[in-house]
Amino acid sequence: MDVNTTAILTIISGVVGFSIREMIIVFTGTKKEQKRLAVNARLGKIEKQLSEFYWPIYIRLQKDNALWRLILFKNDEKGSLRQRIGEEIEKKFILPNHEQILQIIENGMHLMSPNKKLEKLIVKYIRHVAIFQALRMAGEDSILPDEIDEKWPQELFDTIADETFKLQGEYDNLIGLKVILRTK
Repeated sequence: MDVNTTAILTIISGVVGFSIREMIIVFTGTKKEQKRLAVNARLGKIEKQLSEFYWPIYIRLQKDNALWRLILFKNDEKGSLRQRIGEEIEKKFILPNHEQILQIIENGMHLMSPNKKLEKLIVKYIRHVAIFQALRMAGEDSILPDEIDEKWPQELFDTIADETFKLQGEYDNLIGLKVILRTK
């Protein structure tokens, strides 16, 4: 090989090498951008699930857990302080709280992660609340749904809590990943 051929081959090798290097950079950059877009999309979905469905239901179920036993005071001596407290807790907190949860379910059921167990528990909850409301509308102020075999879905709170904290953990992890993707 003469000097000219060697020089031309060297130049061609350099151009080919540089082109391959640039293609690798573009390819890996595209992959990184795809990953970033996927993380952002998942973050958006989880954020919506948490803010419009899971956390609002969770906090209202917590409220129910904290207060529901107080409505049993309704059965105390008529006119007593405890009896009046029980009535007010039911009217001002428990029943409106149930109504708020029903609204969240109606408006945000599409945000729920696929979960057959939770879906069944929500249906039981809706039925329980409907019976509770119907009893009060019918003037039956001292009967609770459980007393007519419309049991409270015992696993609802734990299932909502599990799903809420699982999604929150995933969200927190993705936020960390987003920071890493942005800094590299």
